[in-house]
Amino acid sequence: MTLVNYYFKLDPNIRNSTEVLFSKMEIEGLAKQKVEVVRHFYDVVRYLPISYFDNDTVRIQDFMLNLRTVYGKVQGYSFSHEPLDLTKFIERLAYTREIYACLELEENDIEKAKRKIFPLGIEGKNFQSWRTYHNGKQYCLFRAITNMFFLEQINNIILCSAGKTRERQIERINENINRLIIHVMEKVRTYIPKFPKDYNWKEFEDFVDEPNEITLYLTQFMFRQTKTKACMQLRYVS
Repeated sequence: MTLVNYYFKLDPNIRNSTEVLFSKMEIEGLAKQKVEVVRHFYDVVRYLPISYFDNDTVRIQDFMLNLRTVYGKVQGYSFSHEPLDLTKFIERLAYTREIYACLELEENDIEKAKRKIFPLGIEGKNFQSWRTYHNGKQYCLFRAITNMFFLEQINNIILCSAGKTRERQIERINENINRLIIHVMEKVRTYIPKFPKDYNWKEFEDFVDEPNEITLYLTQFMFRQTKTKACMQLRYVS
């Protein structure tokens, strides 16, 4: 059976080495095997089979090297395995933003590969696919966005969905959800966001691309709890 190469691109809002370690632990826990470090996704793009997807159909580097990358020496992880159902990865990973899966199609049936890897996915909504040919062989590449990314955007959707009536608010929420999907699926390659402090004429996409430390992460919660206790102790001593 054909092995699939899996690549996990970490969330760029990760701010410390502990969260990088947690990201590795949760991927290995779901994959049931060890993973290899991706120090920079350029190292992935320049080698086979990913390099096959730099052609007239898709420039995969526009995706892998975009959407910002995490600071430090680890940008993601990778491993090879038989075709896996990625549903649990998409639903449960907290420190990963994008997942890539690349394989050679033995039966030239991309739909069969989709059913194996994304049985519950909706193409164009939370994953997309490309295929290419090289030396008579057909290769397929999938890109998926984790649920955590969409969850993190709830505040931005609400912020940009003000309306005079409840009906208008709901209408704008649906509009911004669609804009978010289009942005993360396609426009992220070319969109130029405004400066974070430029609040005049700011678009919804600017808030999505704005660097922001999300408080959903365990280590950030623990840091804030420790900081609060330390402040209380200092206040008591003084």
